[in-house]
Amino acid sequence: GGGHMEIIRHGDTGWLYDHGNITDFITQLHKIMQKGKVVDSAVQRAYMHACSKYSSAEHAKNIISIYNRLY
Repeated sequence: GGGHMEIIRHGDTGWLYDHGNITDFITQLHKIMQKGKVVDSAVQRAYMHACSKYSSAEHAKNIISIYNRLY
């Protein structure tokens, strides 16, 4: 889809659209433009999600987990 489907939770931490579908892109963009406070809270949730899931500490924990499974 249009966006990072692995990272974005549609309507929660962002909005996705069907890749190559300009009509769907415009539809999602209109939704975003009409939802001021909803967008603000989605941005905050996206930030918190990214900080918790993609932090250096989380990455190190994942690497250690992989290492431990191998040895």
